[in-house]
Amino acid sequence: VHNEGGSKRVLVTKTLPGRRWLDVLVKNDCRVEICTDSATILSNATIKKLIGDKCDGVVGQLTEACIHLT
Repeated sequence: VHNEGGSKRVLVTKTLPGRRWLDVLVKNDCRVEICTDSATILSNATIKKLIGDKCDGVVGQLTEACIHLT
């Protein structure tokens, strides 16, 4: 977890390349949770579980299906 006290929660499904995006998110008061699951592609069920009850944004990979939550 980066910036644990951030006011917005952002889930990242894989390690970000470099530091630029992490720095941008932290600078904008985001709590950034980076998934360390060993699966190459996370299932929709896994992503939904990680999102939980409150999540302001998700950074995913192009290989993961888009999830529409209602």
